[in-house]
Amino acid sequence: MFRVAAARFAGSGVRHLSSRAGSGAGSTRTAVAKGLAALGGGSVLFAAAAAEEDNSGGFLSSITSLFSSAPAEPAGPPPAFKLTYFNIEAAAEKVRLAFVLYGIDFVDDRIQFGEWADLKPKTKYGQLPLLSIDGAEPVAQSLAMLRYVGRLGDGSLYPQCKCKMLEVEEAMGLTEDMERAWRPCLYAGMRPQEYGYPEGYNKTEDGQALVKKLRGEFVATTLPKYLTYIEAQLDKHGGTFIAGDRITIADCHLLPTLNKFTKGFIDHVPTDCLNTHPKVVAYMARVMADPKIAAWYAAQK
Repeated sequence: MFRVAAARFAGSGVRHLSSRAGSGAGSTRTAVAKGLAALGGGSVLFAAAAAEEDNSGGFLSSITSLFSSAPAEPAGPPPAFKLTYFNIEAAAEKVRLAFVLYGIDFVDDRIQFGEWADLKPKTKYGQLPLLSIDGAEPVAQSLAMLRYVGRLGDGSLYPQCKCKMLEVEEAMGLTEDMERAWRPCLYAGMRPQEYGYPEGYNKTEDGQALVKKLRGEFVATTLPKYLTYIEAQLDKHGGTFIAGDRITIADCHLLPTLNKFTKGFIDHVPTDCLNTHPKVVAYMARVMADPKIAAWYAAQK
């Protein structure tokens, strides 16, 4: 039997060590050396072994047992996250919800609109939200942030199974389509120049009439179309969540997108505009009832 004189393993641990030893000590050591060389994520110091042959494979068993039971080096401190946005839900809320569902601490940095003029030239793309990780240069694009956070925690918010991931991405694409359809209705009343109208047109009588027309048409025809699509997705998954039987980042994305239509701060959009589709209303209540999400919104009041 080989006696290990010294061995050290640091990192994520041994997942597999399945080399078959030959009839002699040299072949056994060669097999183990190849196995050790193939391991990633850690460092191995193989100091010495006695030269006593054991055809029963005791050496390999001893090495495997040693590495499997070796304590991992202490993990470093968790990353420090800072999410910067305005004091509204909008584009940042889906990322906040992902942090909340995983129980990951983050700095919820909410700036005032009056601060934006000074901050905007310093941002990467002239937009918010921004996510800073360990004080590094902030990253932009809220969907990229959402997918990133979805891969933290236990990974359940963004499944890595290809089929499950495809379902999540499909649902997120549907939400994006609905947001894209709503955007002209929103910006006609905020930045009409981005849609070919003169700056300040939204403050004119004609501009206000346009806003009312666009939003009325959206509520009457476009929104019900997407609500029907959402109900079909819910039915596909047993009426629970938008991409399966568990909450995912697709729900983090969809919930605040729907919620804004019920808040009462958007002119010409009735707060009961979703009531035509009770399955969607029930879905929203189901997500809001998650203990972590419920606590999050209770704290916002």
